[in-house]
Amino acid sequence: MNKVVQPPRLIAWELTRACPLACRHCRASAVAAKDAAELSTAQCLKLIDNIVSFAKPTLILTGGEPLLRNDWFVIASYATSAGLPVALATCGLPVNDQSIEKMKQAGVRCVSISIDGAAAESHDAFRQKSGAFEACILAARRLRSAGMDFQVNTTVSRHNISELNEILKLAKSLGASVFNPFLLVPTGRAQSLANLELSADQYEQTLVWLAGQQDARIQIRVTCAPHYQRIIRQLGLSAGAHAKGGCLGGKSFAFISHVGEVQICGFLDVSCGDLRTNDMNFAAIWRDSPVLQRIRDVSSYGGKCGCCEYVSLCGGCRARANAVYGDWLAQEPFCTYQPGKASPDENDLVLMNAAQVAIPPVSRPFEALGGMVGMDEQQTIDRLKRLMKLGMIRRVGAVFDARKLGFVSTLVAARAGDKLAEAADLIIKHKGVTHCYQRMHEVDLWFTLSAAGGDLLQEALDDLSRQTGLVLHSLPAVEMYKSRVVFQLTDRAPHGGEVARQAADDAGVAITEGDKRLIHLLQGSIPLTPLPFDDLARDLALPAQTLLAKIQEWLNRGVIKRIAALPAHNKLGINANAMAVFDVKPENQAGAGKTLAALPEVTHCYLRDASAVEGINGGVFAMFHGRDEQALRAKIQQQAELLDASCQILFTGREFKKTSMEFF
Repeated sequence: MNKVVQPPRLIAWELTRACPLACRHCRASAVAAKDAAELSTAQCLKLIDNIVSFAKPTLILTGGEPLLRNDWFVIASYATSAGLPVALATCGLPVNDQSIEKMKQAGVRCVSISIDGAAAESHDAFRQKSGAFEACILAARRLRSAGMDFQVNTTVSRHNISELNEILKLAKSLGASVFNPFLLVPTGRAQSLANLELSADQYEQTLVWLAGQQDARIQIRVTCAPHYQRIIRQLGLSAGAHAKGGCLGGKSFAFISHVGEVQICGFLDVSCGDLRTNDMNFAAIWRDSPVLQRIRDVSSYGGKCGCCEYVSLCGGCRARANAVYGDWLAQEPFCTYQPGKASPDENDLVLMNAAQVAIPPVSRPFEALGGMVGMDEQQTIDRLKRLMKLGMIRRVGAVFDARKLGFVSTLVAARAGDKLAEAADLIIKHKGVTHCYQRMHEVDLWFTLSAAGGDLLQEALDDLSRQTGLVLHSLPAVEMYKSRVVFQLTDRAPHGGEVARQAADDAGVAITEGDKRLIHLLQGSIPLTPLPFDDLARDLALPAQTLLAKIQEWLNRGVIKRIAALPAHNKLGINANAMAVFDVKPENQAGAGKTLAALPEVTHCYLRDASAVEGINGGVFAMFHGRDEQALRAKIQQQAELLDASCQILFTGREFKKTSMEFF
């Protein structure tokens, strides 16, 4: 039996994207000119008729700047006469005594004004218009004088977090009924504001602070931070005075764009349906859209959100998940909470400590792996399945040496600046790109690129350079000192089912079509069953022993480095990650590389020629990982002193892509 879909309680309707401002954070990237494709007045009124036929939600008329649309009064009046409560979200500039009087005549119940700084300097810089702050203050005073209910919206980011208390005081002094902080979502123009995003810890601290600021004079609502609902319950505060849930998008809230696209929210540019092609039938889209059906099913959420006890209450910000991971069902990226049922126990860590090193290539590999850590076969399989479900293991499969398969790879660096998010979005679509990150440095965009040969690699570089408009610098490895992603997850050093093998040479191997089919299966996740290699052999119509013999041959020749469980280190508390570049004298580079490679904190270490990249000084590159940024920085600086070398530390900002290479 299908679950009854409840009608929305709140609809934000973007009447226009025209706006007198060009705010740095604008999700709509609004401009002064009107879009000719905006819904017509007749279409707007027909839409209202459809909405009231099945629901009575509060209608928030927004933009852009809704007051720039000539028929806003007609639309607002029609909606209120149909029985819909109407609110209006304005930037403040067009608000004067005449427009306020028209709002009252139209039956508008509440107006929101955006104030993003405690003074003109910070507000006007963020809104990119001199005088914007004074216009908002004047608008608020006029609304209060006219007896209109209004609220203050504030987009919270690093530019104003230190002013938040003063902004709250200002909202109270102006007579606002609600203070509504919006936590920055990196969409629209805000995609270029990675340097202004709060860290997960800052989000948590800010939300805890906001939870303690409630008083009788003003209500505090928090938008785009659904984990606020978890926090007020953890603090034992009454939920009655707050919103009734976390992220309402698609559940009791909808967004309608200026061209009639229904969306989960304005920050998540994923269409749930086109009103124009559906005869303005919002009710049908709300009821039947597959996108909305998925968003309502919280069991489909991934990562920490998918196994969190607060998932129904909070749900995480789907737009922020999409902006960071490219997947709107992924976990909330700016949440510090570790779900009680999601935290790995000691036995999980012991198992991962072994499984990340190597899983034995034998008929019953999980029985052998479990025997190393005191677990039976089924316990081992069940734990691995659970850890994959939690997102703590990315996959269980083979790690190949790309060079043995005829592939070449390089590290690529670029100065992206304001184009960072746009360029990364293009780059991560390329099949040969497996890792793509923002690094906190003037050279801010870094990715790895592989191809089946040097000519194809150069073609891919040239193509990506044309697409992004960026100068891309290729930094191929001159020497490899270490490439082994293994972390110390317990007090014991990582150990696992490593197998004896012959010394591998550097020569490639001949690959048959049958080999390609096997590689295709092994480069993904092998079945978590008692006889996984039997299952794979059955798919390939091979005897299991033939398949195992081929795997052993490839291990011996270095084609396969190991079969292992690949951990997602950021899900295991290893959240501090930095690429360190050491400027070492040429005669000392090999020794420095070997010294760094011996450190457990280092997963990759290479000698690269970075001379063409202005701003990067040095050639010995090492990836360091740790649980604490400050401690990791100290560790890197200590190594630089020991090596008598200068060092640049490029901490990871945003992770745009991280996956394993698909060869065939």
